[in-house]
Amino acid sequence: MWDHVVQFWSFLNSAIVAAGLTALVVWFVGVRTLEGQRAIARRQATIDFLEKRKWDSDYIAARQDFIILRDDPDRTMSYWAREAQADRPERSTIRNILNDYELMAIGIQQDIFDEKIYQAYWRGTLITDWKKTRPFIEDVREIANAEVYKSFQDLAEAWQAGRPFHDASNRKKNTT
Repeated sequence: MWDHVVQFWSFLNSAIVAAGLTALVVWFVGVRTLEGQRAIARRQATIDFLEKRKWDSDYIAARQDFIILRDDPDRTMSYWAREAQADRPERSTIRNILNDYELMAIGIQQDIFDEKIYQAYWRGTLITDWKKTRPFIEDVREIANAEVYKSFQDLAEAWQAGRPFHDASNRKKNTT
């Protein structure tokens, strides 16, 4: 019995095994470090993007105009989706805000932005905007592009249902 223990100990003390175990530990620590750095970078990118938007005078003005259009009791959002409104600045304002939401959703899908930070900061507003702009989006889809603002829709529906958006079951695989 002791012979087996001595043989096992000799095996463990061999330089090859020690080097292999060292390499394995270094690899594991390296992977964990990279994952941690990536998470920190993603959180920083999210905070930077939110901060920049918060102080951007053009965005602030567009957001204020959007809220007026979104909450207009005399015109539904569908009104602005009509072809006759295609060149109106109001429609551009709506599209710019929706494009911003689409960018947010794609950034979360692609691991560029941190979903938890965005959700804590923006969830209620995003869901409200989704509910009120849905008629506009559906009309634009019928007229021009059936997939427009799909990532925004998926994000809003996930958050409205109380589930994370950045989850393999909630997003399409990136095939590129």
